[in-house]
Amino acid sequence: MEHTPLPWAADYKGTIGHIKSVSPDVEGTPTVCRYDVTTPSLSESEKMANADFIVRACNSHDDLVRALKVMLAEFCGDDQNQYAQASAEGQARGVLSRAGE
Repeated sequence: MEHTPLPWAADYKGTIGHIKSVSPDVEGTPTVCRYDVTTPSLSESEKMANADFIVRACNSHDDLVRALKVMLAEFCGDDQNQYAQASAEGQARGVLSRAGE
């Protein structure tokens, strides 16, 4: 079974927070998970930050894996050249930017 299509977004309404799919390939906005923002173990702002972190990590996952595979292929291969290294570096920097880093 595959996970709910990406990208995901955090949605804060009332006392229940949701992480939902906002993929154009999915009808509606299916809830991936929900959490109670009134649980006393964490502050409301920490719960919202955790939801945002989960969304960023999940939305960045496929791009990070793809970029690392390119870097491994380019830097660990026999034919290392400046163009290939610059291309791999550009992809890695783009992924880090989208990940908010």
